[in-house]
Amino acid sequence: MSGQENLGQRAFEKACRNEGLTPEESQALAASHGVMIPPTVLIKTEEEISRTKERVKQVVGDVQPDIEDMSKETQVEKKIAQIEEAFTTFEQTFMPLMEQSVQTPELRVALANPFHIINANRSNPLRNFERAKNKAQAHDLPVEALMLSLPNPRHFAYAIEPQALAEHGAMIGYSPLHRILAVHPNWDPQNTLDRFGVYHETVHMMHQAVHRSKNMESFVRFYAGERNRVVIDEEYDAYALELEAIDIQLEGELRRSVAVGKPPDPNRIMEMLHLREDQRIPLTMLLWFASRYFPHGKIHQYPKTYIELVDRTCLHDGFHLFRYGPDSQPVPYKSL
Repeated sequence: MSGQENLGQRAFEKACRNEGLTPEESQALAASHGVMIPPTVLIKTEEEISRTKERVKQVVGDVQPDIEDMSKETQVEKKIAQIEEAFTTFEQTFMPLMEQSVQTPELRVALANPFHIINANRSNPLRNFERAKNKAQAHDLPVEALMLSLPNPRHFAYAIEPQALAEHGAMIGYSPLHRILAVHPNWDPQNTLDRFGVYHETVHMMHQAVHRSKNMESFVRFYAGERNRVVIDEEYDAYALELEAIDIQLEGELRRSVAVGKPPDPNRIMEMLHLREDQRIPLTMLLWFASRYFPHGKIHQYPKTYIELVDRTCLHDGFHLFRYGPDSQPVPYKSL
């Protein structure tokens, strides 16, 4: 890696930490990642940093006392109701926009699939993970075995996992081996990016259902092994669909910006989507991806620059990269 590329990577890491950039770092970031962030644009005053950190702590780190007092099963049941109701509203508003703006049948199907998964899971009697654990215990079964035996590939369980998610500043995560969608108690059904977090994770569910169906032994061995593994094909698809869906929600704002050579403006998108300040960093990452994906990216036909940026981001986050091989089994992958 050249000195300029090293500087670009360091600038990328600083931007991820919400730190300001020097003019040289700004130029190197543009050269290496294709995103122009003006020097010092991310610098905040100490007072602003304190307020932001406090807000992140309130939203992601703290769990309200009334939630702590509930039984875990009741907590999960309440969160399931929130998510399912939110996705009913989300689908009602999103699908008409999608039908107006998307002509490609393959993309239409892909964009609708997350809603189909959430809806199909409503009939799953074990969608409350606390209930699933109790059932597994009653039958002297490992809960993983019970969850992996669910016959419907679209079925999964919801779980509330505040500590594990807070470590990553996340509201949502998916555990393949347990087939659980981990949700933070403070996940907000009214928040656009929180909803898109669920949307993103359902794409992983689809991929992993295929992997399970083809070779359960391989699936278990892969996900029961070392942590921090990612099948990067899944990330290309999940982020691409998320970007396409967000662009539809924004009535083409992302695609238009990139088409005229301007990276999408985080401040403008924050305002348009009514996001929280603690969501600025994840949004900025998505907009970097958007600047590489649009205007020529298509589902399963990804620009090289988009692939490279997703690879770099996952490597930066400490993941070991894999890709699906010719036999549909994950094999180690070295980024381009």
